[in-house]
Amino acid sequence: MRTFIARHTVPYPVEVVFAWHEHPGALDALLPAFPRIRVVRHEGIRNGAAAVMEIRLGPFRLEWEAIHDGFVRNKQFRDIQVRGPFRVWEHTHRFEAVGEYSCRLTDRVVFSLPGGRIINALLSPVVAMLLHGMFNERYRALDRALEESYAMKPCDI
Repeated sequence: MRTFIARHTVPYPVEVVFAWHEHPGALDALLPAFPRIRVVRHEGIRNGAAAVMEIRLGPFRLEWEAIHDGFVRNKQFRDIQVRGPFRVWEHTHRFEAVGEYSCRLTDRVVFSLPGGRIINALLSPVVAMLLHGMFNERYRALDRALEESYAMKPCDI
């Protein structure tokens, strides 16, 4: 198993950032441009809610399903793969107030690839590199979405 951690601070209160993640279009807004991913079903981020996505790589399509748990308002939620490309995938989204008008997001992904120790030893560093790029893109998308959603300076909230 490998653990990947990414952090990002936004100039909005934790309540605003968490509420944005509860919004029905949040998952769509955060998906990377590549690989092409389509949300088939998203029931929210509360315990027991499912998220089903279709990943397209050329002519290949793969369905990825996760169930949410660990929901604590303004603190965290987690998605755990039920079926998909990984042997294990557990993504914990944590939210922490940093001052009155800022929030730090910490994304912790624990993953393992199918295929055993050799495959994991060879490919886990590649997956971690891809995750690094994906989370950078995701955080830029979050910054834009918060700016557009609240159409005001963070300190005006």
